[in-house]
Amino acid sequence: MTQFFKGSLKPFLYLFLLFHASCSIYAQDERVDIFELEKQFIQKLLEKGWKDWANEALVLIKKKYPNKKCELDYLQTIISIRGNQRDKAKVELKKIIKDFGDGCIFYIDILFQLEKLESDDKEKIKYLTKILEHFAGKSRVKSSNIGQFNRALAKVKRKAISSNNWEKAYELHKKYVPMLRKGRKLTKREDQFYQAFFMMEVVDNKLLKKPKSTPDEALMEKAMKVFEELIWVQDFHSLLAYLEVAHVNLLRGGKSESESILKSAFPGLKKVETDYFKRHKQVSPMAGLYYYYGWTKEVKSTDLWGKEDKEEDCKKYAIDAGKFYAKVVSDYNGSPFDIRAQKRLDAWNEKLKDRWSFTVTPERSADFWKNRFASIYNQSYKTKKYAKAAEGFMKMIEESKNREYRLKALKFAALSYCKLGNEDKKREKSAYYKALGVAGYAADIYPRESLAQDTLYNTGVYLKNASRKEGEATQLLFSDISSILYKRLLKINPLYPKGDDIAWSIAEAENKRAIYWNKEVQKRKKAGKTFSAVADARQNMIRAYKEAIPLYQIITENFGASKKGTLAFYRLGMTYRILGAATGNKDYALKSASNFIEYLNRQIVVTYPKIEAKFILGNQFYKSGEIDDAVKHFEEFLEWTEEAVLKKTKISKDRTKVDGSIFKLRQNIEALIPFSYDKQAKVYLDRVKILRKDLKKYTGTLKVLESTMKRQKEDQARAAKEPKKDGAKEEPKKDGADTAKVDIPKKDNAKDGDKDADKGDKSKEEPKKEEVVVDKGFEFGKLPEDYKLHPFINAAQDIDLIELTDEIQVFFIGDKFYVKSDIDLIIGLKGIGLTIANVDGKFTWAPTKVACYRNGYLIGIQDNEGKSFSKGEEADAPMELKTEISTTISEMEYLFIKTRATVRKAPIETEIAENLDKGLKIQDKALVGLSAFVGKHTKNNYRPLCLFKIGEIYLRRAIIFKNEKEKQSEMFNGAAKRLEELMKDHPESKEALKAPFQLFKAYSKTGKKDKASK
Repeated sequence: MTQFFKGSLKPFLYLFLLFHASCSIYAQDERVDIFELEKQFIQKLLEKGWKDWANEALVLIKKKYPNKKCELDYLQTIISIRGNQRDKAKVELKKIIKDFGDGCIFYIDILFQLEKLESDDKEKIKYLTKILEHFAGKSRVKSSNIGQFNRALAKVKRKAISSNNWEKAYELHKKYVPMLRKGRKLTKREDQFYQAFFMMEVVDNKLLKKPKSTPDEALMEKAMKVFEELIWVQDFHSLLAYLEVAHVNLLRGGKSESESILKSAFPGLKKVETDYFKRHKQVSPMAGLYYYYGWTKEVKSTDLWGKEDKEEDCKKYAIDAGKFYAKVVSDYNGSPFDIRAQKRLDAWNEKLKDRWSFTVTPERSADFWKNRFASIYNQSYKTKKYAKAAEGFMKMIEESKNREYRLKALKFAALSYCKLGNEDKKREKSAYYKALGVAGYAADIYPRESLAQDTLYNTGVYLKNASRKEGEATQLLFSDISSILYKRLLKINPLYPKGDDIAWSIAEAENKRAIYWNKEVQKRKKAGKTFSAVADARQNMIRAYKEAIPLYQIITENFGASKKGTLAFYRLGMTYRILGAATGNKDYALKSASNFIEYLNRQIVVTYPKIEAKFILGNQFYKSGEIDDAVKHFEEFLEWTEEAVLKKTKISKDRTKVDGSIFKLRQNIEALIPFSYDKQAKVYLDRVKILRKDLKKYTGTLKVLESTMKRQKEDQARAAKEPKKDGAKEEPKKDGADTAKVDIPKKDNAKDGDKDADKGDKSKEEPKKEEVVVDKGFEFGKLPEDYKLHPFINAAQDIDLIELTDEIQVFFIGDKFYVKSDIDLIIGLKGIGLTIANVDGKFTWAPTKVACYRNGYLIGIQDNEGKSFSKGEEADAPMELKTEISTTISEMEYLFIKTRATVRKAPIETEIAENLDKGLKIQDKALVGLSAFVGKHTKNNYRPLCLFKIGEIYLRRAIIFKNEKEKQSEMFNGAAKRLEELMKDHPESKEALKAPFQLFKAYSKTGKKDKASK
């Protein structure tokens, strides 16, 4: 199937992308070569490894551009080379040369490709010579072609040297070097030097092929004569000759002579380098000098090897040798001595490591490591020689101190091992473990570097993919290792570019593991396993869920706006919910609810997870007693799961069909929402009960007071009719229960302070009362000192509702009613003494308009709010307690409490009516919902409970309507009907066992005694 789709999609994909790109360019009115764009597209396909797609794309382009045959044919050969079709590529390249000759723009590239594809050295030299001849037809080589020319010349000279033909190498050098110097030929001394130089190159080549053989003495002697002749004239070539003389002496074993020659040449060569080669050290002769210096030290150290008395000298020479080789490698990268120095350094380091357990590492420049990395990448990694690439990268990691290229080497070393592991089918010595070690090392040394983080990520991806191909044991191992790498990456950098994908994949893996253990718990319970076995499975489940939580939190905190970030809130809600059920921790339930709420706020489109989250959230609120919130979520759930709404969503039909999961959830909600309405109604109806008790308390208090006052008046009337005994005198009551008639003294009496004015001697003539004119306001003066105090209702019922203190007292002076509190004395006007106001359920003092004396002086008139004293207008009070001169204390108590009860009754009756109305309306919704459910779902498990609940609601309503016989009878009949239906349809349910008792209530209240007794 995959092959079918791949084959069918190739041309269409190409044409689509090409068409899209072309349209975009034309839309922007830019001048872009479409042909170049199409070539780049094919190269991108090649980079992706889609060679067959690239081939088909090329066929389409050839038809479109018949005049671009040369370029497209060369592109075809590149595709063949990438596909390891070397013979086919060679034929195609030769055909291009035959068809187009050197007029093809890729002529030089084709010759290099042929030289690379050829295995025969003669053919290689032939192609390289063609390249040189191509440029030799002109007087000089252009600057743009110097690189290709030098490359071909160096290769052909190397071929001549490798075949021990120094004459050919010299001939090529003499022929082609002038072209790089604007046609200037070699001088005689240059001619002599390079002849001898190539002779020594051949000597070295022979030794390289046979390391244990003796040097070619005849050839060395011949070269030596030339060098000795050149030395006599002091110039640049004489300095180079010194180096080669030292070279000859080293090959002959004359280390002392070589060292002295090198020392004598050092000042001159150093000056030449400073003057001419400061910026181009790769061609500086000092590279040779340091190389031979190192060789000399190596020979000296080798001679002392094994001599215990010369151990320190031996070690010193060994270190010097390594340093000189390292200097050539680090400072003269690209010189003719660079590769030789590296080979000698590697071999020498092996000896140093075996003898003294240390090595000498060259300090290389960034350019060196750049070139080294590019070399390994292009020659090994890109050509899929992953074993060689891994070895090269690991060696680079060991040697390099350059942070940038060391990190790159770590990344590609891990990738090389991963690709080796992917190719290794047996997995006997899996390279994945080496990749794991490299990734761990990178994270340890460079945790904050992006390349080190990429190394962790890439290794994790390969291990994850490998886990899907292996057996069960290896699969779990690789999957766990991958998760460990991912977790470490997220710990280092939670904001890693692919952090949400990583965290999601691990969290989902942990979630699946938790689900597995959850099922295992159920299996073990059914199988009758031991308690410890079930507990172990439960603990594993809890542990897996707890592992997933921080990973989902990484997504929500750092990638909350993404699609995965939104879904992570849903996963967290589910995880906390399961943990709460497993552990009994209430905090998990709160966290679950908060995450579900966040998810619902972010998820706009209706999906199955959104519906499920809404269902769970409503259930959680219902169970926790937050009924209002539960009803809100239940109602929204019913809206979202309407058939018309579900058709517009992308939810699968399996979930939305009649017996699907959404249908089952909706059934549960249809049962739960009437229960929620019933609980909401119960809150209001319970409040009605409490309010009725309060109302009853006030009504009962008034009845008691009225009967008390009636009895007191009857007693007083009876006592008044009884004849008095002879000689008996009427004495005032001590407790002040009778009327307190006190005349207000005159102003002069008030000034004199006559304190006996309140004794009330009846034999004397009563003084004239002081008139108070309200319209004119109050006159300032002292408080009358002749008055009689009476304690204020100390024994009154519910006195705590009136915020009075013990210091507050009420008394009369004349026809006025006074209240004293602390140092203030308040006097009522027009017989209106005290006003009580109900403010927020508490009683406060609220006089209409009263005068206030302080310290015996009138300070003003209290305002409407009773907070300050000033001259204001009269205002109507919410409650007035009016007294007259003949009011007794008992009558005053009665008047006060009666007035207060009257004030309290009105709002209580209003509140009762409001709560009763709300409760009954919501209860009506509950009854409608329950009735609809039992009628619609005849086989649902909730049906017996719903029938029982309907009967229970009707019975509770009957109590509410106890004063309305018809309604009450209707409620009892409704309850009996539903309870009979319950016992008939579901006789074996739990609710059917409770139904007879409820039926007895209903029948006994409606007079159906036969049914009640049954």
